[in-house]
Amino acid sequence: MGIRALAAVTGVRVEEIDARTLGFVFGPHLNAAGRLETAQYSLDLLTATDNLQALEIANKLHDMNIARRTEQDRIVREAIKQADEFTDHPVLVLSDPSWSHGIIGIVAAKMLERYAKPTFVLQELGEETKGSARSYGDFSAADGIRASKEWIIKGGGHKLAAGVTLSTKNIPNFRQAINDFYRSLNLTDQIRHLQPVPDGQITAFADANRTLISELSQLEPYG
Repeated sequence: MGIRALAAVTGVRVEEIDARTLGFVFGPHLNAAGRLETAQYSLDLLTATDNLQALEIANKLHDMNIARRTEQDRIVREAIKQADEFTDHPVLVLSDPSWSHGIIGIVAAKMLERYAKPTFVLQELGEETKGSARSYGDFSAADGIRASKEWIIKGGGHKLAAGVTLSTKNIPNFRQAINDFYRSLNLTDQIRHLQPVPDGQITAFADANRTLISELSQLEPYG
């Protein structure tokens, strides 16, 4: 019932739901609640047993997703301006008091895509700062945090994504430490890790037909 209500609000025909719908329409709507307020709204939607209640929650999630996109776009614009001040840094460490903690992970991923650099995006919360990191290739975000332990309160994660908490006053020291660590690794040709790798080749253009597309669609979801 909740999915049908969400489909109605987002203009999706239920019989046409596919991996893209789940990843780029329903997913962001369900995630928006937790990013801005509480994920309880999404749980209530998925367990709704009343059509009117489901529609009311779906509309609320739709409004939240619009607000999330607006806020995300603002943070990205501000992060780009800040990143341009650190063009010689192999790792971007960006921070601001007004950047919402629930959105900065998405922003970190977008900054990585734009600059092809591992990126930490932080929200300054008075004397304490919290943030998210996204990385790629041979640079581990978790290892970078461990190498900068002198300047952090806590942190952890894995190679491609991590979280960190530190004193706001130590942001410049953390920025310096993690960039020093990156440089110490002497990594080369990291851009290659962002290039798509083909899983197979079509030898004749005529093979790229509707039958192939139909067969591939049966393998959803895929990256």
